[in-house]
Amino acid sequence: MGNHCSVCSATNQTCVPLYSSNTSEIPLGREALHWVDPHVQHPLQLLLFVLGIKSVGDRSVHCNETTTLSKALLEADAVHCPVRGEKKAYCKMLLHAAKYPHCAVNGLLVAEKVKEKKKDSHSAPILCVDCVPLFHGTLALAPMLEVALTLIDTWCKENRYVIAGYYQANERTKDFRPNQVAEKVAARISENFSEAAIVMVDNSRLTMSCFEPIVLIYDHHENKWKSRDVNTDCFEDWLEAQKITSALLEGRSYENLIDFDNHLDDLRNDWTNPVINKSVLDLC
Repeated sequence: MGNHCSVCSATNQTCVPLYSSNTSEIPLGREALHWVDPHVQHPLQLLLFVLGIKSVGDRSVHCNETTTLSKALLEADAVHCPVRGEKKAYCKMLLHAAKYPHCAVNGLLVAEKVKEKKKDSHSAPILCVDCVPLFHGTLALAPMLEVALTLIDTWCKENRYVIAGYYQANERTKDFRPNQVAEKVAARISENFSEAAIVMVDNSRLTMSCFEPIVLIYDHHENKWKSRDVNTDCFEDWLEAQKITSALLEGRSYENLIDFDNHLDDLRNDWTNPVINKSVLDLC
């Protein structure tokens, strides 16, 4: 560490590069322990390593500039959270799981249609503004899924939306990993929307209060679906989403939720859930 930073040309203050310049790729698992010793040369570097920050715009972090470190943490968090949830999308996912606690449920996440981003660009996460509950119980019926995708895709085009992700709550409590069904549907969505994500609901933490996010987010990276850190920053307004979701659960609004299975049983059942949408707006 010198008094002169080759990256930002700062002088008279101590700079801490995020990692050594000759580091091409940070290994995972146990190999990371062997990597830390020769590459991490400062306590702040170790903190950043533990937090999972590999690089922030090729900048250095000044030890005496807390604002720079805060900015680094915020930018790194944005990278780790590929999608953000709007209150209506989060409410419906949890209401769907609450209505059918005895079986698996799934659905689609939709976002407002925007211009396609460049593959290597680092912009804001996708904001999922709504979700469409699909099925409960048996999730792998291909013919019904095709019908649902066709109708929902048409509805999205009419409303300038795009299918941006897939959510699922598994039947077994404490089972919150994507299964083959989740990965196949998400892969299908990825054909038209490259930044598609999988959101898994953790049934074991579903309560009336919902004090903390109970979802896990997976995005497709290096041909694998990888879990990303989820915190309150993964939501447009977590406090409002938590308040509204809790109120709807306590009011048993999940009894009014319509999924695509319900629509197929009776075509008068509206899978866009206008009743739930109105309840969310009334509680805002």
